[in-house]
Amino acid sequence: MVTKHITMVHADKSSMARLIDYITDTQGRDNRVGEVFITNCVSEVSDMAALEMLATQDANTTSEADKTYHAVVSFAVGETPSPDVLREIEAAICDALKMGDHQRVAVAHYDTSCVHMHIALNKIHPDTHTIREPYQDHVALGKAAERLEKKYGLQRTNHNPSGRTAGEREAGDIEAMTGQQSLLSWVRGECLNDLLKADSWERLHEIAGTFGLAVKLRGNGLVFADQGGAMVKGSDVGAEFKKSALEKRLGVFQPVPDSANYVAPEKTYDKKPLGGARQLREEYKEYRAASGQTRKEQFAAIKKQYAREATALKAMNRRERLAARRFPVGRLRKQAIYQAIHDRHQNRMRELRTRISHMRDDVFYGSQRQTWLSWLQNRAMAGREDAVNALRSRVYVEAKKRGADINGELQPDAPTLARDSGAKIDAVTKRGTVIYSVGADAIRDDGHAFRVSRDAGEDTDVMALKLAMQRYGRKLRIHGDRAFQERMLRAAVKGRLYVGFTDPELESRRREMMRSAPKKTKATTQERI
Repeated sequence: MVTKHITMVHADKSSMARLIDYITDTQGRDNRVGEVFITNCVSEVSDMAALEMLATQDANTTSEADKTYHAVVSFAVGETPSPDVLREIEAAICDALKMGDHQRVAVAHYDTSCVHMHIALNKIHPDTHTIREPYQDHVALGKAAERLEKKYGLQRTNHNPSGRTAGEREAGDIEAMTGQQSLLSWVRGECLNDLLKADSWERLHEIAGTFGLAVKLRGNGLVFADQGGAMVKGSDVGAEFKKSALEKRLGVFQPVPDSANYVAPEKTYDKKPLGGARQLREEYKEYRAASGQTRKEQFAAIKKQYAREATALKAMNRRERLAARRFPVGRLRKQAIYQAIHDRHQNRMRELRTRISHMRDDVFYGSQRQTWLSWLQNRAMAGREDAVNALRSRVYVEAKKRGADINGELQPDAPTLARDSGAKIDAVTKRGTVIYSVGADAIRDDGHAFRVSRDAGEDTDVMALKLAMQRYGRKLRIHGDRAFQERMLRAAVKGRLYVGFTDPELESRRREMMRSAPKKTKATTQERI
């Protein structure tokens, strides 16, 4: 089990209402949102609970800190805790943070490779209206996770710090979430050897410039900044690039001289996709270039529209003022008319600027370029098997403790995605797990095994066996407890599937049950896959 606090870069960007909207949004998927737990709120509906928490936060008028705490609890592959266990884990996590009596909404998600639970926690106490800032929350979360793993028999995880710096952890998170190379990895891989050759500040600036980097002072240290504004600390790149180490070797820091000539970089950081076939990477590069050009054109069109409409409004204002000159009224009355014309013009300009701002926001948020993994996910949802394989080619951590699943010996030319099965692809995760929807149930295919959702019906179990037979042929291995094996046995008999089990006892019972099962009519002949 992994517990993590999702921090916000800027407190003013944190919104309890937006967070609850996100974690309760199905996003058009049948199996995204599971259990919803609302605690210490009067309302039993998440939307109304969000309004309660916003009112509680507004009651605190002194704190300028982030008033919302967002935690995520993730379970190992194959682990699906029951709703009662999820509720107890959620309460234990909040107690460990010493916010057990605070308002919160927790939502379990089942649309990824690992079941996970989001906790939206109000840091403002509902009675005292004081803010609670957990001290060293990562330590409290780690200790709580260790206790919960032991109590509920969950897969053990190392909760101790790995020894990596904060920058290294952030770079790892970026690569895991986007599938694209981080700036830190790129600097270490492409620039490090050349940067180490610098024997003066001038030479260091010159070498960094050839890679499109600038060496700058930031806080008490140095950073390498690329042309897009991304930065990486020198100490994260290597101990040799700490400010103290560089000043010891090169002298007191010297910025880039004003007289330095600009040299076009020979190589720049471009967020290279990690993994995947060359054809996919080339398609992604074309997509990025095309989407960037489209957005530039849209912004340019909006700019032209603003200039055209602003010019028209100014011309209208001049015409109204010229017309007002001919009014046969006194000086004071004419001044009032001029003021009214001015105010009307300012209102029109404000309305124009607001409308143009909304148009720019629509372009910016509606045409944001997808990351490499998001792009692969969309291609996989469209049926691209090479995209699924690219997602699965990333480092895969197999469960140490097998859960309930179905697999076997991979057949030659076995399809990556289900063919003509009637199963609907509900989602594809960043690990390449394909989630098939069967009514309210789900079947997960991570390329290694098929897993059936909790409390699935018989039709779902039959579908899981059909999908497994497409991948592994007639001989299937059933992993799991006795109850799961019985489920698969009943499903094979009910569907009259032409399947066999590698477990001798299970296969013997299947044959016996098939002999004693009532014969199907001609219209429902035994299915062969």
